[in-house]
Amino acid sequence: MKSFKVSLISVLVVLLAAMLACSGSSSGGEGSHRPAQQLNQVASALPDQASGTIADNLPQPGQAAITLPAPVASGSGQEELKALVAAVQPNADGSVNLTITDAQLNKAIQAAQAAQQQSDSGKETLISNPLVKFSVNGILLTGDITQPVAAQLSVLFTPLVVNGVLQFEVVEASLGGKPIPAPLLKTAEETLNSTLGQAMSNLPPNISLNGIIMGEGTLTITGSVIQS
Repeated sequence: MKSFKVSLISVLVVLLAAMLACSGSSSGGEGSHRPAQQLNQVASALPDQASGTIADNLPQPGQAAITLPAPVASGSGQEELKALVAAVQPNADGSVNLTITDAQLNKAIQAAQAAQQQSDSGKETLISNPLVKFSVNGILLTGDITQPVAAQLSVLFTPLVVNGVLQFEVVEASLGGKPIPAPLLKTAEETLNSTLGQAMSNLPPNISLNGIIMGEGTLTITGSVIQS
């Protein structure tokens, strides 16, 4: 089935033509020619895209269909982060450097949380509005908590590489100034493991992860080519 692109003004012209045609047919005689004359007068008064004959404004076969933008997948942020890591290329000396911004990680976290809510709408989200910030001190994760009490969560992590695997060590944590229950702290760590940690698993197989360099708003991965 062919698709047509119809403007609002074209539709109005066609409807007006039908109304005038009905009016003219009921009067008979010369009155039957008046609708066409009146329609031409109306068409000339409309904007350029509606001027001319009715046929000019009717949808024509072969016109390109209107292309709607594709919906953004809920996991697109995470997929972008994985693709960024997978596409890393070594330098001429065999070293590897890849910089990720906290904005990119936040996008991945939001996408991952949205995907989880879609797949399991009945499951309660422990940390709402999670947000990470990179600095020379480490990775600061904040978020809103409603259970067991309404408060703001704040956890500072230090990223480190152990046997080529990225891990996160808790430096300090608080929940509205109070200690954080162990299950909630585990959820905070999982927020990083399920996004940044999983993205690191997409490094090319010939590249080993050596270390992490933290900066203001940036996290730089250092690595090297595995010698065969």
